[in-house]
Amino acid sequence: MIERFVLVVAACLVFAACQTQSATDEPGERSTTTSGTATGDHTTLLSQPSQPPPEGVPAVITATVDEGGRCSRVPDTLPFLYTDPRTEVGLRTFVCLFGYDEGGTLVFSATGPDGGKVTAEVDSDDLPEGPGVAFHWVAPPDAPTGNWQLEARLGEDVDGDNIAVGAASYPHVAIVASPLDVVPRIRAGDPVDATLTGFPPRTDADLHLYRAGDDGYSYVTTLTVPVDASGMGEVQVETGTGDPTVLYCFTYAAGNFDAGQVCSSTPFRLT
Repeated sequence: MIERFVLVVAACLVFAACQTQSATDEPGERSTTTSGTATGDHTTLLSQPSQPPPEGVPAVITATVDEGGRCSRVPDTLPFLYTDPRTEVGLRTFVCLFGYDEGGTLVFSATGPDGGKVTAEVDSDDLPEGPGVAFHWVAPPDAPTGNWQLEARLGEDVDGDNIAVGAASYPHVAIVASPLDVVPRIRAGDPVDATLTGFPPRTDADLHLYRAGDDGYSYVTTLTVPVDASGMGEVQVETGTGDPTVLYCFTYAAGNFDAGQVCSSTPFRLT
């Protein structure tokens, strides 16, 4: 069940009760949970000015976004798909494609050891140009561990690779989005869903939300997410059609907050 954080500063359409987080909270205060649905064009706390973070949390962090540099080596045989030999549940893993140049629909699939399959599709014309196409795949929190088969198919062009998926051995925060996005894209007004894996069981995880700017990623707010007995959690953050269409990311309280600390989650872009 997703713990829903509706960070709405506009009016709510009330079903039972609706409480919104005040835009005038004291700097560094943790945001509270709310419920309800916003109407019309609106902004959320994603739009609020940067504020002093809680004690021990950095005001600005940095992030690196790999736009495909890991897929620059062109193989001898095409088409070709390769990925890391192993990963963990909830961990972002790069997949590289080469030779999928014909027009049409590219179908990516991931088949688990239990036979369950997850698929995603994209028009090949929407893929980035370059010697190779890079995107990320995340084994979902409930994914069975073991050997997974990844496959990409475009017309008659097909190739695949195996990847061993293990249990999360340390905290991961992943944005739920199409695996065919190198940087997850969320349409302004749609919610952002994130999964937590590998956290200390039966605890509350503090997720710190950051927004990209000229000087890096600036602190926006903190969300507290319940973690279950398996070390997993889920959070949903509402966005508004008037929120800044820039990059955002999460980090968490368990992080080692040194200067230059990168985002703990995959950065996502509001579009």
